[in-house]
Amino acid sequence: MSPYDEPGHRMPDEVSHAARIHVLEGLRSDIRRVWQARHQFEQLDPVMEADAREAVVAHVLDELTVHAALEQELLYPALRDAMDGVGRRTVDVAEVGLAGLHALLNPLRTLRPDDDRHAVRFLALCQHAMRHMAWEDTHLFQKLDGLALDWVRLEGEIDQRREELVVSESPVAPA
Repeated sequence: MSPYDEPGHRMPDEVSHAARIHVLEGLRSDIRRVWQARHQFEQLDPVMEADAREAVVAHVLDELTVHAALEQELLYPALRDAMDGVGRRTVDVAEVGLAGLHALLNPLRTLRPDDDRHAVRFLALCQHAMRHMAWEDTHLFQKLDGLALDWVRLEGEIDQRREELVVSESPVAPA
C-alpha cells in the first residue's frame, strides 16, 4: 500500500500527469508502429517477399489486437466512469471507431495472403487505425484535463494487461 492509498492523501499532480502521459503515449506508439509496418509492407515485393509481407501483417494484427483490448477493457470504461454525459457520449463514439477496427481486423485473420483483397484490406485497416487515433487525439484525449481519474492505477493496469496480452499473442516482429 502506497501512502497515496491512505484516506485523505492525494496523488501529486505531477505523478498523475506523468501516468496519464505514459498511458496515452503508449497507445499512440502502438499506432505509430502500425504506420511504420504499413510503410514496410508497401516497400516489400508482393511476389518475391510474400513471406515477409505476411509477417508484417501478422505483427500488425497482433499490435492492433492488444491496442484494442487495452482501450476496450480498461481505458474506455475508466473514462466513462469519470466523465459526465457529454464525455460519455464521446467514449461511445470512440467505441464505434474501435468496432470499425475490429470489422477490418478480424477478416484479415482468415483471408489468404494470395487473395487480391488481402493487401487492400490490410492497408485499409492501417488507415482506419490512424484515423481512429487522430480522432481520439482531437476529440477524446482533449477532454481529459482535470478529469478525476486515478491515472497511476490505470497506468499499472494497462501495463500489466499489455504484458499479459503480448505474451499470449506471441507477436512476430516484422522482418
